[in-house]
Amino acid sequence: MANARRKKRSDSNRQHPSTSEEIYSLSPELGPGGKENKQPRQARKKENALLEAEQKYRIELQQEVEETSKELQEKTHFINRVTDVMPDLLSVIELLTLKARYINKTVLFEMGFDDLDKITEEEREEIVHADDRTLLKKYFEDFAAASDDDVIDLEYRAKIRTGEWQWFHARGKVFSRDASGRPTHCVNVVQSINKTRNTERQIEELNNDLLAKNRQLESLISELKTFNSLAANSYAETLKHVYINLETIVTTDARNLSNSSRASIRRAQAAIQKMKLLTNDINNYLALYDVGMRKELIEPNIELMDVKERIQKKLEDSNATLSIAMLPRIIADPVLFSKLMINIIDNAIKFRRPGADPVITISNSSETELNAERNLPENAAYTIITVADNGLGFKDDDTHRIFDLFTQLDDGKHKGSGIGLAICKKIMEMHGGFLTAEAKPGQGASFHCYFPV
Repeated sequence: MANARRKKRSDSNRQHPSTSEEIYSLSPELGPGGKENKQPRQARKKENALLEAEQKYRIELQQEVEETSKELQEKTHFINRVTDVMPDLLSVIELLTLKARYINKTVLFEMGFDDLDKITEEEREEIVHADDRTLLKKYFEDFAAASDDDVIDLEYRAKIRTGEWQWFHARGKVFSRDASGRPTHCVNVVQSINKTRNTERQIEELNNDLLAKNRQLESLISELKTFNSLAANSYAETLKHVYINLETIVTTDARNLSNSSRASIRRAQAAIQKMKLLTNDINNYLALYDVGMRKELIEPNIELMDVKERIQKKLEDSNATLSIAMLPRIIADPVLFSKLMINIIDNAIKFRRPGADPVITISNSSETELNAERNLPENAAYTIITVADNGLGFKDDDTHRIFDLFTQLDDGKHKGSGIGLAICKKIMEMHGGFLTAEAKPGQGASFHCYFPV
C-alpha cells in the first residue's frame, strides 16, 4: 500500500513539475538551477549589429546613388546645353534607316528647318537639292568602308523653312559599330556655309568682270601702241620737214628777211627741236612696256665700264669725273640697268652747278645709311646702288615730284622733257624694286636704286 502511494506521488510530480523546473522551461536564458544562459543574448546582439550595419549601408548606398544621379543629370544638362548653343547642327544617324537618333533641335530650328520627326520621308528628301541627292547618298554609303579616324565631308544645298536654298557643309565620322565591326551609326556636324558660298560667287563674278575689263584694256593698249607708233613716226617726219623747210628759207632767202624774221624762224626751229626731243622721250618711255625682261645675275662694274665708254664724249665735253666703286652682283636686266645708269648720269651732268665740274660717284650703300630706309617693306632684302653728284640739288619738297612725268624743277631752264627720271623709276619698278632720292639745294643729289636680292 505504501508502495502504491509513492508511485502515485511520482506520477503527480511528472505531471506538475517543480517551480524551478517551470521557470527554467519558461526562460531559455536561464540554465538548470536558474543559472543565466549567455548564448542567446550574444546571438541577438550580433543580429542587431548586422541589422544596423545593413541599414547604414543602405543609407550610404542611397546617398551615393542620389549623388551619382545628380552628377549625371548635371553632366547631361551641360552636354545638352553645349549642343543647343553650338552654332552647328549635331546629329547621330542610323546608317541602315538614315533616321536621326539624336539631333540638337534648337540649332535645327535656328537654321530654318522644321522638325524632321514630323515630316514624311518624301518631304525630307525634297529638302535636299535634286542635284545634290546622289552626293548625299554617297556620303552615307562611304561610312561602310571608313575607319574610326576617317572624316567624310560633303557640301550640299538644302531648302529651309522659308523655301530658300542654302549651302551646308557636313563632316562625319563613324559613331558606333556592331559586334562584327560594321558601322551602324555616324555622328555629323553640319555648318551653314551660305555666306561663304555667296562671297565666293561674288568674288568669281568680280574676277570674271576683271578679266573682261583686262581684255578690253589690253585691246585698248594694243590699239594705243599702234596709234602711238604711227603717230610718232608721222609726227617726227612732219617736224623734220618743217625744220628743213625753215632752214632752207633762212639760207636761201636770208637777204630778203629782216633780222626779226630770221630770229622768229630760229625760235621756231628751236621749238621744233624741243618737240622732237619730247617725242623721242615719250617713245622711249612707252617702249619700256614692250621690253621683254631678261633678268640675270650681272656684274654692275662690267656693265658700267660699257656705259662709261658710250658716254665718254659727254663726260669729256662737260669735264665730268665719274668714279665707280666695287659693286656687289645684282639680279637685273643688263640692257635696262645700263639705260638706268645712263639716264641718272646724264641728269647729273645736265644739272651741274655753274663754275663747278661735275663729280659723279657710283657706290654700294647700306640701308642704315639712307634716310629712305623707313620706306623699306618688312622682311625685304635689297642691294642698293647709289649715284651721287655735286650738282644743283633740289628742295626736300621736290623729292617725290622729280619722278613724275614731264616734271621740270627749273621751269625749263635746262634742255629736256622731264621724262628721264620717270623712265628710271619705271625701270626699277620693272625689277621689283624702287628708286629714292635725297638732296639739298646747291649741295648735290643722291639717287638710291633698290634691287631685290
